[in-house]
Amino acid sequence: MQKTPLILRLASLFLMFQTLEATAQFLIQEENEETQTKSHTLVLPYAFSTETLGFGVGLFGSYRPKSHPYSHYYSTAYITDNGSALFLVGGKNLQLPGFERLHIRPKFSLAYYTDLRVYMGGDAGSNESSSKNYFDAEALETILDLEFRYTLPWGHHRDNPVHTYTTKNGLLVDN
Repeated sequence: MQKTPLILRLASLFLMFQTLEATAQFLIQEENEETQTKSHTLVLPYAFSTETLGFGVGLFGSYRPKSHPYSHYYSTAYITDNGSALFLVGGKNLQLPGFERLHIRPKFSLAYYTDLRVYMGGDAGSNESSSKNYFDAEALETILDLEFRYTLPWGHHRDNPVHTYTTKNGLLVDN
């Protein structure tokens, strides 16, 4: 049995970690903007139609506070004509007081599906599966997702955990 060279093992480990999302906290600011940041609020109604859910209507909301322009709160809720419903609320880049380099991405959703199509059978998912290998069921789904990120004090984040990029007409000017 031949041993794998160290360089191949290290390259495999590197490629494995490349699949993980690696984003830093940043703020993009237009060069001519005031230094005073503004809060952002968006409320958007929507409608949709799918084979499983039927026709639905919903409401999406988004809020970015003035005090933390890189933080973002969002929420959506919908209800459909077959009685299914969903409520989702979350945030992005939230900070706890005293932990300036720790960013949290919480997400919570609660959904009720009245006509969920579940595919089953011995050959479900294969090329030979039948389109009739399913049954309809009711389902209640609850998801709580907490993601914690820590910004290391390296590079552009050495002095500030949230880096500001300055643009002019959409093109990067500095940093």
